[in-house]
Amino acid sequence: MYKLTVGFDNSISVQEVQEYSKLAEQVGLNRFWLSEIYHRRSSTLLAANLSNSTKKIDIGLCVLSPYSRHPALLAMEAATLDEMLGGRLVLGLGASKAFMARHGINMKTAKPAQAIRECVNIIRSMLSGQVTVHSGEVYNIPVPGITLGFKPRRRSIPIYIGAAGPVLLQVTGEVADGAILPVMTSPKFVEYAMTRIKNGAKLAGRRLDQIDLASIIIFSVARDQRTAYDAVRGSVAWYVSRVEPIVTEIAGIGKSEVDSIKSTLKADSTAKITDLITDELVEKASISGTPERCAERLRELIDAGLNDLIAYQVIGPDRPWSIRSIATDVSPMLEKMLRR
Repeated sequence: MYKLTVGFDNSISVQEVQEYSKLAEQVGLNRFWLSEIYHRRSSTLLAANLSNSTKKIDIGLCVLSPYSRHPALLAMEAATLDEMLGGRLVLGLGASKAFMARHGINMKTAKPAQAIRECVNIIRSMLSGQVTVHSGEVYNIPVPGITLGFKPRRRSIPIYIGAAGPVLLQVTGEVADGAILPVMTSPKFVEYAMTRIKNGAKLAGRRLDQIDLASIIIFSVARDQRTAYDAVRGSVAWYVSRVEPIVTEIAGIGKSEVDSIKSTLKADSTAKITDLITDELVEKASISGTPERCAERLRELIDAGLNDLIAYQVIGPDRPWSIRSIATDVSPMLEKMLRR
């Protein structure tokens, strides 16, 4: 069974996070994701603030890095947030290359896939109430070990891994409750990811259907196609210039096109970016258009195997209208299409 959820990055204000999460809950959406882009607002503090303004909706963090927070700190924060939220936290982990590069972390020696694997194991051990001792390639918690100084509300918080590359996708299949695939995930990328996640699951004696497949989707819905496209062009440019090359390649976006966007962004030419982000590129990089068109595109991703479709930034010209439209227009249309 699929979930149609919403998510925002941490560039929006505290007030907006409260407003959009409350609205998402009111219209019946069951998960609200907060991503953490450095160095903007702290997504963990934003999530804590939602304990006062929401009551039922799951709050997902996508994704926190084990290089910015030690796994033991992540376990402590996750348990605290889950208690504040009444058992509604979903924890997303990932090794952001942009964060690592800007903080002088060497990708070749940092072993991000192994760091994520060890991070998941440490968090799970600590949440379970064990005295945690760990000797790994990346992290070391020596004897006598450490333990949480309080009893978590839940001893097992869902852990998702943000993954695009083949090694981390395999690790996701081995140890995670879910995968968060990157922006610009296409049906072909879902197939690519599923193969590698399935391989990891098989190695760990698990089944693919034990792992929730989510994806961040640049999403813009409006009453007409042109308005939806125009609202999303800037975000498409920003993300096309930053995602893993494998993602744009599988989406059919050529390297020369990506390089041109990168160089234009460096020159800070807003007018030129608008020209570069064609309707064809918007189609490849996002799900944008009328409610019916968005539902048609979402169905393609569900048919490919996605379970949690995260409408990200809900960029249409009127965000509150767009959040309502996801619940009252897009979702019913999608349900009808899936029943055919």
